[in-house]
Amino acid sequence: MKYQEYKGNSFNLYTIKTDKFKNCQIEIIFRNNIKKEDITKRIFLSYILTEATKKYNTHKLYKERCEDLYNLYLFVQNNKIGKTIHTTFKADFLNPKYAMDDLLTDVIKMLREVILNPNVINDAFDKTSFDIVKNDMIDEIKSEKDSPMRHAILKLIENIDEDSALNIRIDGYLEDLELITPESLYKYYKEFIANDLCDIFVIGALDMDEVNDKFRKIFDLSSIKTNKFIYTEELKTRKKVKEVNEETKLKQSRLVVGYNLINLNDYERNIVMFLLNIILGGGSLDSKLYQNLRQKNALCYTCSSMYQKNNSLIIITTSIDAKNYKKAVRLIKKSILDLKKGNISKNEIIDAKRNIIESLDMNSDIADALLANYIFHIYLDMPLIDERKVEFQKVTKKDLINVAKKIKLNTIFLLKDGGYNEKNNSK
Repeated sequence: MKYQEYKGNSFNLYTIKTDKFKNCQIEIIFRNNIKKEDITKRIFLSYILTEATKKYNTHKLYKERCEDLYNLYLFVQNNKIGKTIHTTFKADFLNPKYAMDDLLTDVIKMLREVILNPNVINDAFDKTSFDIVKNDMIDEIKSEKDSPMRHAILKLIENIDEDSALNIRIDGYLEDLELITPESLYKYYKEFIANDLCDIFVIGALDMDEVNDKFRKIFDLSSIKTNKFIYTEELKTRKKVKEVNEETKLKQSRLVVGYNLINLNDYERNIVMFLLNIILGGGSLDSKLYQNLRQKNALCYTCSSMYQKNNSLIIITTSIDAKNYKKAVRLIKKSILDLKKGNISKNEIIDAKRNIIESLDMNSDIADALLANYIFHIYLDMPLIDERKVEFQKVTKKDLINVAKKIKLNTIFLLKDGGYNEKNNSK
């Protein structure tokens, strides 16, 4: 693989030249500091841009054009990273050497069409596309409570730190959605293009000098911006743990527990904590949480821990009977305490390293994962895959214990069966 950067006046281009894949990928990332008052407009805008364009002014015509380009797969994603928001337009397409025409040029032109030639009439987005996207967003926002665990996690985050960027809902807000008009959305589009910083990432068996030349000629953005971004934030800590219950109609209660990570350095954040999370509850049947909650006490079917690197947070999730709430919390605390006391076996460390290196090896064979690692290498100075594999092997038990001591309990949230009465709990 060959990594290469092309700096420019309107965007920077980053490339990975590799012959591992038959297809090629382009990701065009627009990024800015996240604002709660703008998030619904931003999500709406990203969806409407990929619904239709000025030239392909219905979704049917838009999809037909993608099919003509050897089934070009073009879509958009929005991601929060620390205090920033990334809107990424992705194109997955056949390597041009297998095509009859100049497919690379056509793909870049289609990306330009989607991003820079929206379906706008008289300074307003097309009403048909607007209504389609709005209705889809209403359904998506309302679907939150269809997933009890997702709802519980969102409520946990809200209770940990209501002012955190992590608490901004990536699907948007119904009350803000109702205020958006085709005219106000187009006004926001112009702000988006003018103010967001744009980077382009490309992976595949391509002549990257040619890719750069074509983008410079076709993708005509305004001059480059100098936005400053905050990719990590440490959420509020508490002197006293906060416990919150919410009643609902469930056969099983959802328990979520949030732990702060205090003052991690870059090595701990990027390397050590990933290993520690696997040992705690990162998917293995031998994890501390699985052993304590399921194997030894049969309190749940599954339990896991999620490491939110850019927010210095661990979220532990499980489904339990409400009557077992106190016991489950006690066992979760015990699992963390085991780590702090150094109750970590040599085999646990070996297995965690093996699991994470096997995962990295798999990622090396997935274009999306390779590109994502490169993106975070550029933005967050995350080590590239081969370097990460070496660093994981160096982690010691002492490193793990030192990080475990930086874990602090913040908030416990229980989404419970409304018919359960704690006074009747005999355990």
